[in-house]
Amino acid sequence: MNTLIHTDRFSAARFKAVLANNIAESRKVSVIALGIAYSIFLLTLLASTINSWKTGLSFAGTAANLSNLFPATMFMSTSIMASLIMHDCARKEGKINAIMLPALNTEKFLSRIVTALFYGIAVSLALHIILFYLFVGLHYLFQGYEAAPKDLQPFGAMSRFIVINGHEMNTHKLAGMIECLIFTMWVFSCYMLGGFIWKRRSWIITSFLLVVLAIIVTFISDNTSTIHSIKRAVEHDWRIAFDAAFLLLTVLNIWISYILFRRMQIVNGVSVSLKLPFRIK
Repeated sequence: MNTLIHTDRFSAARFKAVLANNIAESRKVSVIALGIAYSIFLLTLLASTINSWKTGLSFAGTAANLSNLFPATMFMSTSIMASLIMHDCARKEGKINAIMLPALNTEKFLSRIVTALFYGIAVSLALHIILFYLFVGLHYLFQGYEAAPKDLQPFGAMSRFIVINGHEMNTHKLAGMIECLIFTMWVFSCYMLGGFIWKRRSWIITSFLLVVLAIIVTFISDNTSTIHSIKRAVEHDWRIAFDAAFLLLTVLNIWISYILFRRMQIVNGVSVSLKLPFRIK
């Protein structure tokens, strides 16, 4: 172990140890954050089924809504975990532990990203599946087989996103899926960067800034004839330009996040000592 600690090169064994340490230390905060988010989400869905279903509260209806909103739940969980990527460094003790941890900055940085993805995707996916089948079971247990939606699937429309006709895949939908994945990576990197900049209330601040940015971009694109003419001129290559731009922005966000992590100090700011030419009584 001492040999691994003192090496200046990337060590897979040391990275694995750092990752296990981060996952263990982030377990409490991550479970609480995901639990609160899913509780609010499910209470909203349960309330909506009372108005949308004539029979009143419907567990199967809640399961159907949960499956259809699977992309929303995944966005919610991944963005929350990305914004909490530096939650332990909001205090001085957390900064000391992060800086003094015997590992390379790249190993510590990558381990935090993998930890956020683990809780935001793997744990959230498990929670989604458990809750879906829990509501389906509650429906059959208390409400019987009547009024249940047909062909309930845990992922809703996502299960039918890629359509295969014979041996030929629908390339249009596949391209749309790739665009969605790239855009999701950019959003994740934005929340991650927000987590490095604002270690407290990062999700709220980043979400607000992204909403403001979306409003500004929408207003400009709808009221600028130049952008419309550019879109028409590069209509066939628009998707490639879109993907390339957001990939570059994603890399930029990750690079800035790494710079902030590498330059993190235990005490923020610089104290300056001034010698005055007179005495203050």
